[in-house]
Amino acid sequence: MCSLTVGGSALAYSGQGIYGPMESILYPINHGIFGFVGFTVIEPFVVFAPARATHDERLAVLAQYRRRVLELETAPAIAGPNIADYEGLVLKSALHRPQAVAGR
Repeated sequence: MCSLTVGGSALAYSGQGIYGPMESILYPINHGIFGFVGFTVIEPFVVFAPARATHDERLAVLAQYRRRVLELETAPAIAGPNIADYEGLVLKSALHRPQAVAGR
């Protein structure tokens, strides 16, 4: 499980945000490292904008993190790519969906 803090808000790390979805940012770590070596990939614990949080909000996040670590055995896992969908590490053409071009 990746545990991290980021300076921006949750919205900044969304599909509409400037940084894009956190899932996309963490994909190379979750699947290219953890999943590749056989780890069960657990959903990340992300704290957004902790520098702007109040003392009480920080205490609440610490309590959430403690619970999360204590419950790792039952934490939700992230599904990896289905190897059957790939040929030579490339998505089979029948499954390929055209992607939008940035800026268009």
